[in-house]
Amino acid sequence: MQFRKIGALAGSALMAGLTLAGAAMAATTVGTIGDLAKPTDSTAKFPLIVIGSKATNPDVSTSDVAAAVNVALYLAAFSKTSEPIEGTVATGAAIDGVQKEAAIGTTNLRTVITTDLTNVHASFLKDSSIIVGSDKKGYYEKIIVPSASVTNNYNTFNGTVGIELPTSGTKLEYRLVFREAVNLTQGGYDTTNPLTLEILGKKFNIVSIGSNSFTALIGDRVTLSYQEPQTVGDYEYEVVNGDNGWVTITVRDSSGNTVDRFTLSESGTTERTVAGTGIKVKLLDARGSQITGSIEADVIIGSETEKTFSDGDDFPGETDWKFNLNLNGGNQANAGDYIGVVYSPDLTSERLIKPGEKITAPNDYFSLMHNGFTVNQYATVTVKPANGITVYNETTDQAISGYSGLYGIEIDSDKKVFGSGAYYTAYVLFKNETGGLKAIIAYKNPVKDNKPTWSSEVYVENYTTTTTASDVSISATYGSSSYTFFIAKDDDGTQENFIPALQIKGYDTNLTANFTFNPTYRYTASLRLGASESSADTNDVMAGSTDISSRENDWVYDTHGTVILSPKSNAQSNQVVVKLPAETVKVKVAIGRSGGTTAATGTAVSEKVVPITTDVVKLDTEVTQADKSANDMILVGGPCVNALVAELANAGKFQYTCESWPGEDIGIVKVVEDAFADGKVAVIVAGTRAEQTDLAARAIQSGELEKEGVRDKTEVVIRGESLETMTIE
Repeated sequence: MQFRKIGALAGSALMAGLTLAGAAMAATTVGTIGDLAKPTDSTAKFPLIVIGSKATNPDVSTSDVAAAVNVALYLAAFSKTSEPIEGTVATGAAIDGVQKEAAIGTTNLRTVITTDLTNVHASFLKDSSIIVGSDKKGYYEKIIVPSASVTNNYNTFNGTVGIELPTSGTKLEYRLVFREAVNLTQGGYDTTNPLTLEILGKKFNIVSIGSNSFTALIGDRVTLSYQEPQTVGDYEYEVVNGDNGWVTITVRDSSGNTVDRFTLSESGTTERTVAGTGIKVKLLDARGSQITGSIEADVIIGSETEKTFSDGDDFPGETDWKFNLNLNGGNQANAGDYIGVVYSPDLTSERLIKPGEKITAPNDYFSLMHNGFTVNQYATVTVKPANGITVYNETTDQAISGYSGLYGIEIDSDKKVFGSGAYYTAYVLFKNETGGLKAIIAYKNPVKDNKPTWSSEVYVENYTTTTTASDVSISATYGSSSYTFFIAKDDDGTQENFIPALQIKGYDTNLTANFTFNPTYRYTASLRLGASESSADTNDVMAGSTDISSRENDWVYDTHGTVILSPKSNAQSNQVVVKLPAETVKVKVAIGRSGGTTAATGTAVSEKVVPITTDVVKLDTEVTQADKSANDMILVGGPCVNALVAELANAGKFQYTCESWPGEDIGIVKVVEDAFADGKVAVIVAGTRAEQTDLAARAIQSGELEKEGVRDKTEVVIRGESLETMTIE
């Protein structure tokens, strides 16, 4: 039949952009059906999809074909494999400079970035020389690393981790440092022949050096030629007369009207303010002759033409960057003297760098960057009251007598962090007995239909001297991070004094959720967080000894990078929500320039779509015994229309025969282990009507069965008419 190869098209073309699943294994839950697709280096082996034939039931619907297509498309997304690529590997945004990982709580960035930056660390920093007279004088640029701290201070950063620059101590600074002494007089530098240095990307034409000051020509330096008008800003300037040492200039506005005409002389008046404009013109050099018509004049045009910059003055065009000058004076800079520009804003808030932010020097010359964090994988854990829980025996699957309707605390994660990675959810449930209050530790078992199964129990409060009280500890591990959910015992021998305050113990700061019993219905009603429900009371949530119950923002509360989410709003919902990082979180701090990607020689990993060459779909009448022994299967349609589903029902592996199917509109997805052969799985996708079968298939294809609360089940019942209205039980 032509339908058999549709999986090959779906896998290679339609699903090329979807994410590769983990290592393939036999599916044991409805949320891991995709693992039945088993890609190898060259081909993918699909489970065999079986639909009913008219020979089984003449009324078989084409909707079953559509359902099979949806499941095939879903499986095709997993028909990928990864292969290494040797050679050049892109490793992220390039930093021309230094990037380091700084631990939270680092008090000095200079201990992380262990050296100030020069050309050795950042290629854009100059290491060059100038010619002074007949001598070559060396100079170099450097960036001073500030003594900043990497902090999770709540009041400063509203819960995130940032870089705090100091108000005192070593500040973020640029320096141009002279290797050898530079004497402007010996070099012949003056107004007509300034020493040109580029500082933070801006050219300064220096004409004299004082003690911790220098004077430079500023504005636009322009060469004007005889009877060749040149526009600078809003005005036009033209040399109309002159000779060696003097020049006459006409200035016109944009309409061609003469604004001013004046003569400047190297030995007389060298500067003129253009009438009515506030613009100054300063003569540097005039040469040539009117007779030959080759007059030229070097001039400076601007609101200022010469300025002395002293220590502490603003860098031109900036208010947060100021000069830090260490100059000898006497028109000379000694070896080791420097022209520095330091980041020194007036407002403390401007010294804070949050994730993704940076402080940038003038002219984008360099930046101090907070490039985010080294960890982006977290397990989100919600701690809340547990209501009316029944505990089951893991071996017999039966409810334990006397262990029903229990109340306590539920600790639920979106990752399997409990029981060495076996469970998403842990419980601490309380049972009042003669000898004391017993705490039962149970885990919601994903392979036991998510029933809370008994793990251990202790007395947390002793009522008599013959009863021993013990602490409660539940371990949680995510990645390389380990935490303990801890409830302290009450062993004073006094009845009903126990307070179930739950601590999350991890690294340098413990978080405490102060749950309490309802005094009226002690041990027989739901717990609450703090003194009252639906409010953030004082001391509901404590980070160490600090009450954080009223804080609204997420907060990284320890130096490991553990995050508590919205303490106030969650406390108002009677819960505490925490994100556990997969490993110790560090801040990526960089100084330099960013852009492009870095490249290194090594091994990259590329996803490759794997073609599907086996049969994908067969009619139930076409399936052989060899097919049953060799394949996992997806069986579309119920026992009335699919002979293989009927076969499983007759063998007691599926609960409904054609005759016993419930008298309601439902869809069912059920995983049957060892269906027709040991180690081979069959997934039944069936419905009361063809529409319910199709809806069940679309629930698989849309990923709805992979969601929390559903993914670990081996069977679900689906009700409704569409994906938007359906419910999954």
